Amino acid sequence: MEFDFFAKILLNGIIAGSVYAVLSLGLSLLYGVLRFVNLAHGEIAVIGAYSFYTFYGLLGWPLVPSFLAGMAALFLIILLVEKFTFLPVRDAPTFIPLIVSIGLGILFKNLLILFFGSYPRAFDTSTTSFTLFSDIIRITNIQIIILVVAPVLMAGLWAFLRYHKFGKAIRAISDNKEVSALLGIPVNRIVTLVFLISAFLAGTAGILAAFDTNLHPNLGTVFTIKSFAAVILGGIGSIPGAVLGGYVIGIAENLLIAIPFGHYIIPSGYKDAVAFVALLLILYIKPTGFFGARQ
Repeated sequence: MEFDFFAKILLNGIIAGSVYAVLSLGLSLLYGVLRFVNLAHGEIAVIGAYSFYTFYGLLGWPLVPSFLAGMAALFLIILLVEKFTFLPVRDAPTFIPLIVSIGLGILFKNLLILFFGSYPRAFDTSTTSFTLFSDIIRITNIQIIILVVAPVLMAGLWAFLRYHKFGKAIRAISDNKEVSALLGIPVNRIVTLVFLISAFLAGTAGILAAFDTNLHPNLGTVFTIKSFAAVILGGIGSIPGAVLGGYVIGIAENLLIAIPFGHYIIPSGYKDAVAFVALLLILYIKPTGFFGARQ
């Protein structure tokens, strides 16, 4: 494989991995506090992207006001969802909120199709290409933004959890919810905050992905599967593991479809399947994931 072709494939994998890593952060954070996997996480990302599209693409608002308004709309939806769906089943057996999240994902997808249609949407934005390493690699301004925003969000979440009082409260509830309540930590408010942070990360990842490709209601299923796979790969409940798992999935699915196996090259349509083959191989070697621990 020529170096320039390999470099292009690797860059595409890192860009995709950046989106998956941000998605996985929200899913892993939510699991760390509530101990359940929100299978509507991908649909929440798409709702955030469509909320942004409503203001930016349909109403013609500037970029930053559209982002703020889109996030405000997403937060309002999440507050209603958390209060009327997840809060009543918070202390139920794990499979009950899991089923609730599956139902929410189906509902969200059909509502998006109802209001926005089932055809893809693209953001009307100017794209500028840049060359790196003597024209070996071409990268767009959108991809540069993804490569910059993703690490900033990761570092911001790490600093928030480590140094802010609400971040410390989240870590305390993750360790022991009952003891945290006895110590005076407002568990319900902190859980709501976790839902909002998770939605913010998901919505931002959805917007970044929509800018790089396009927007479609069925993207939610893909986002959920990829982020769930990344969380498992990194070690469920581990924030650094979710980030690493996201990058591994992104690089694997782009790299393996470019490597010729003899005279055969895996078609790009099998990209998702290739990523999960890599997942199975790694979990066969280390079932707990990269940063998981046996219990």
